Amino acid sequence: MNNIINFYVKTCFLGLLMWLTYTPNMLAQKIEYQSDFLLIKPISKEIPPINWVNKQPIVSQASTMVQLEIGETCTMQTVTLSVNGAVAYEYLNKNNGKTDVGFNTTPLNNNEHANEDLAAKSSGTVIGFTNKPNTWSWRGVVPLEAGNNVIEVAALNQCDIANSQIFNVRYEPKTTMHLVLVAVSDYAINNSSNPNANSASAASIKDLSFPVSDAQLLQQIITQQTNGLFDNVEPYIFFNEAANKNNLEYLFDYQLPKALSPNDRIVFYFTGHGDLLMYEKDALDRRYFRLMLHDYDPSSELSKSSTSISGQYIEQKIENLTEADDCQALLIFDACNSAAAVEDSEIDAINISPNGRVAKIAASASKAYEHSSWQHSALTKALSEAFAGEIDATFAPNDVPLNNKLQSTKAMMQQIQAQGYLSVNMLLDYTKIRTNEIVKRTNNREEQKPYIQKLSREDDFPIFQISSK
Repeated sequence: MNNIINFYVKTCFLGLLMWLTYTPNMLAQKIEYQSDFLLIKPISKEIPPINWVNKQPIVSQASTMVQLEIGETCTMQTVTLSVNGAVAYEYLNKNNGKTDVGFNTTPLNNNEHANEDLAAKSSGTVIGFTNKPNTWSWRGVVPLEAGNNVIEVAALNQCDIANSQIFNVRYEPKTTMHLVLVAVSDYAINNSSNPNANSASAASIKDLSFPVSDAQLLQQIITQQTNGLFDNVEPYIFFNEAANKNNLEYLFDYQLPKALSPNDRIVFYFTGHGDLLMYEKDALDRRYFRLMLHDYDPSSELSKSSTSISGQYIEQKIENLTEADDCQALLIFDACNSAAAVEDSEIDAINISPNGRVAKIAASASKAYEHSSWQHSALTKALSEAFAGEIDATFAPNDVPLNNKLQSTKAMMQQIQAQGYLSVNMLLDYTKIRTNEIVKRTNNREEQKPYIQKLSREDDFPIFQISSK
């Protein structure tokens, strides 16, 4: 009798143990009856991320290849791809989820969505469907408009779980970059043969260590974009003795007007000393910023004017060129007192250039620093970080207010890396904040606050494509 009771107790215990082991897993699954067999599917809480394989952030053609992969935890029911708000492709599963079906390119008719497995609206070409286990995959070509394009992919599976993702692709037709580099490290007044070499006015003009090497670095960086963003990079080099007023006036009056074509880009970069002339003022009673060229003579106001060139002159010349040839430009003044060349410089980082096509950054309203530990000027050090897509950890950044939001240069750099390219406005935002960080890390209490004017949203353009790391 005891044996029978023991057997009964053991049997009940084992049954209870099996029930506790398997029932929770069964309850976490969706049971679906199909004809003569029982199919058990896991309930999917969400569709896995939508992956665009080998996505390019910038393309130079009016279309781009899209290859989508979406993990299938539950059979896909619909996938819609829209370009700039207009439906370009739509996948509809018409076999009730038993199997995925093929694709075709029949035009999308508003009343016939359910009759098509893959349809193309207005334009675009389907390349084909790729098979990958447990993955919904599709590859096709979509048309793009010039500038930024918003491509949205929305998916719905048969477990009524939806997901969507937005991708940004920029169509940037290839063009020529005109790169004007003016750098003065050695000033003629410091040459012992110069009659003014020992004058009191000459004492404040010291030779600089890094302007020429900074300009050469920028040339190297921009030239890397040949056959990338630009068909050609055309350099105009004015270093030391070549940096004189006659050469620059010839450049703006003859060389650039002749060389420019519609949609070309211009970068003007000056690095050296800067001055403000007492008698030159604009309508707002602000003194003009002068670029101190190689033969700068500080002995009188007249000699200063004849051996320097006005930042406002350069700005006006380039604005005229951009309007005549439908171009965009970036002016970089890396010198003391250069903020006087930026109109409305007291306005914060949302300030837009008056004509929207010429962006500007000026190193400082007072001192602009260079330092042996940077091997650059502070401004060019910050510029080089943005181009490299990487912050120099030696000068670690802090959180800094920007546009009324607490952002950090680390977060800004992450945004640049995620986007895959550096636009002019992103470059200005980053450099404005980062320059001051670098100076404060090195010179303790000293500050250097650049002033910027950005391009309009429509005219902002990529200046550098970030290499994937």
